[in-house]
Amino acid sequence: MKILFAAPENAWGGILEMLRTELPDHQFEATGGFHIASLADTDVLIPTMCPVTGYFRFFMPDETAPRFRLTIPPRLRFPR
Repeated sequence: MKILFAAPENAWGGILEMLRTELPDHQFEATGGFHIASLADTDVLIPTMCPVTGYFRFFMPDETAPRFRLTIPPRLRFPR
């Protein structure tokens, strides 16, 4: 599974390397900055602080990214 990390390689205290260690069967790729250029060949997006536009937020698999499955939101808000 290819997981796109929308941040520099060493962002968030090195969490990307921790994820690679814990999930060695998955391929992780950092974008190098807080941006998303493409979801091609991506299964999961971790947007971090990257703005997620309407296009990417509601992105469904199509010919440009047929494998895309999930966006992990940077923050989850639960009602109190």
